[in-house]
Amino acid sequence: MAHPFSSITSPFEATVSNKKYFANCAWDAIAFHVMLRKDTTVESFCHHCAEKIKIQLSENKIVSSKPKEPIIFIGVPASKWWENVVNTCSNNMIFFSSKRDQEEWQEKHPGQTGKTLSIDQAIKLSIPLYQDKMKLDYARPTKDELNSYMNSMGLKGDFWKL
Repeated sequence: MAHPFSSITSPFEATVSNKKYFANCAWDAIAFHVMLRKDTTVESFCHHCAEKIKIQLSENKIVSSKPKEPIIFIGVPASKWWENVVNTCSNNMIFFSSKRDQEEWQEKHPGQTGKTLSIDQAIKLSIPLYQDKMKLDYARPTKDELNSYMNSMGLKGDFWKL
């Protein structure tokens, strides 16, 4: 794992300039666009119904999406993301075709709690972590900087606090 790159095949694909990359999770698939600053096609599937998801991104915006409003479900609080990053990414940051699919899935898995991000929110959340990641002098933002940034996005409460 070298975020957002996965060294193994995964269900989270990002195609940039005709090159296909595998991401570690749904969020990382979106982060490729922010990091590489090129048009990106993200392909995956709904964790509930297995519907194919295809999202085209350009200039930090959604160009097209099928289905219309897929979401990313995050099942691990931010403070625990890096405790076991393989579990966090591979199993707990997944796509759903819609909010309704996510709700139906949670009804069948009542112990699984978490929060959701729209694709626009995932793009925005990727900016402080990924936009400069390809620079040689990259330094990850501090915990306080990230907490402040998430707060400014409206991602508030204990779940989002690092």
